[in-house]
Amino acid sequence: MKKSPALRSVKDTEHHLGLGHTTIYSLIAQGKLVAVKLGAKTLITNDSIDAFIEGLPRADIRAPKAKAA
Repeated sequence: MKKSPALRSVKDTEHHLGLGHTTIYSLIAQGKLVAVKLGAKTLITNDSIDAFIEGLPRADIRAPKAKAA
């Protein structure tokens, strides 16, 4: 089994979560994602990405009602 990296770039996090650049930085500012700096590069901890995903509410999706004939 392939192990996830400990740190992800902002761009990789965007692709991983399917979110945009502004949303990722907003989540960092809100403390929902943990970012660290390595020189000029901003990296996001994979643990915080996993915790963010785990904290999302479950979708309440219901089957469509059958149409009356």
